[in-house]
Amino acid sequence: MARRLPENEKQRNLVVLGIQQAIQRTFSDSDWKELGYRTGTREWIDNHPRLTRSLRWNDDDYGGHVLDAIEHILEEDPANLDALLENALVADWLSRNDPTVLAALDGSAPAVQLPALTLTSDAVARALSDAEVLINSTGGPSSAVDRVHTALHGYMLAICDSASVPYNPDPSITELFKTIQQNHPAFQNLGPHSDQILQILRAFSSIVHVVNELRNRASTAHPNPSVLGAEEALVVINATRTLFAYLNAKIS
Repeated sequence: MARRLPENEKQRNLVVLGIQQAIQRTFSDSDWKELGYRTGTREWIDNHPRLTRSLRWNDDDYGGHVLDAIEHILEEDPANLDALLENALVADWLSRNDPTVLAALDGSAPAVQLPALTLTSDAVARALSDAEVLINSTGGPSSAVDRVHTALHGYMLAICDSASVPYNPDPSITELFKTIQQNHPAFQNLGPHSDQILQILRAFSSIVHVVNELRNRASTAHPNPSVLGAEEALVVINATRTLFAYLNAKIS
């Protein structure tokens, strides 16, 4: 089914401006020509007096002409939104820089944003990058659950290693979270309301356990007969990223 711009004006403007930014920062002359062919607007693009000229000369008015072009392309055929969003340059730029645009199109809330991590590893960075792309792909958040799980697992290993906290060989993600709580020096002081915070952390222990179960039984990590829906997968991702943020803050 072809995607359509949101009915809500604010969300619609968000999408158009996101596409504008992606095009403005990535397109060349040939990319405009290809888009013209794909959307049936090649003649309009070729005849525009300023669009590609302002691109070549890096003029200040280029962004406005990009908006003109987007508006014309969508007026020509609203289904051209798919051609805009499926353009490789646009899709890649949006996934890396403005995932809220794609979230606005499917009506879902954007995933909780990650902080800049104090600790990381190649495996963690790669898994987080994969998850960001998958969240905004055709499969949506359901495809990203496994990568977020992998990233959190690797991050907790990095936390233990950095503080020389011992752990069993091949520990599960649930076991690592318990080990960090009990043995990492940064978690020995939970502040003036430690009893209540401890209750929250115990709840997070249960969440981590469930995330592990869902990754194994309801994600694309294995050939499961059914996977999480987009909204439920986003709950898993947001809960995991909230835990990322807390762990990162405590060890910083």
